[in-house]
Order: sequence, then C-alpha cells, then structure tokens
Amino acid sequence: FTLTETTSVTLAYTFAQVGTQAESRAGVDNFKLEKFDATATSDLSWGWTSMIANAGFELGTATSNTNAVNVPYGYEMVCDFTGTGWTNSGIITDNPSEGSKAYEVWSGKITSVDMHQSLTLPMGKYTLTGDMRTDKTANITTQGVYATADGSTYQSPTITTVASTWNGADSWNDLSRT
Repeated sequence: FTLTETTSVTLAYTFAQVGTQAESRAGVDNFKLEKFDATATSDLSWGWTSMIANAGFELGTATSNTNAVNVPYGYEMVCDFTGTGWTNSGIITDNPSEGSKAYEVWSGKITSVDMHQSLTLPMGKYTLTGDMRTDKTANITTQGVYATADGSTYQSPTITTVASTWNGADSWNDLSRT
C-alpha cells in the first residue's frame, strides 16, 4: 500500500468463521512491516517492524475482556464468539511461526475477530505481512492481514491451507499486502 503523506494507519489481523462449524481455532504471529524506496528504479526496503507494538507476541497479553479473551499488549480487539461451549485465548508456545510465542483464540464458534493497532507512518510504499493458521478447511473464510489509511483498506489474500496437525510447524500461512 502507498501513502502519499504522513498518515495514521491501522494494521490488523482479521478472521471469521461462518456456517455451523463447531470448535473454531485461529492463530496469528509475526507481524512485519517493510518500507520500500519510493523510486521506481529501486526495490530496496527497510524494516519497519519495530514500529509495531508486540509484533511477534513475545510480550504476552495485557488485559482480559469478556468471554475470557486475553488481549495482547499493544493491540485492541473486537470479537464475537457465538454458540455454546468454551471460549479462550492467549499466548502459546507450540510451534510459533517465529520467535518463542504466538497468539491463538479458541471458541465453540468464532463469528469474528479483529485485532488491530494504529500508528503514524510517513509517506511511502509499504508491505504488511503476518502469519495465520486455522484448524479446519471448513473454517477458512476471510482470515487475513490488512492496513487502513485515509478511508482505504488494503487486505491480503486469505488463508489457503490447513496443516494435517493443528499446531504443527507447517500450519502457518504467510499472508502479505503491498
């Protein structure tokens, strides 16, 4: 995505489960942000991930809102868990995509989750990436990473694969939006 001036930007993970699929799980990890050289003759980039609070979830969670949802440090979260059964979320250490921790939510049914934070970025061209996973092919719907700026939304493609083992090292989908 390209910013034409210094702008407040929201960076987020989003996911939703639809239909009647029970026992939904989703995981996120490893937010990254790169800024590219503004000239058309160069593809040099610089890492801006340090601008993202708790990008790899290594700092854990700060608060708990309703439904036993622990919100990671640096993020705001809007979620809707419906149906009956269990609901929980938190930091896990089983095969994160990078580092030693990742963040996961579990519920009898996840209707929607939007986990986001805002920061101010200077003009330039950026790529946002993040890793996501879910537990069942039937749960693949609108999972992705996105950025919003000046009324525009820049969304990545959604998850495409589910590993044979829910929390296996090969279960992560690397998603990005330029």
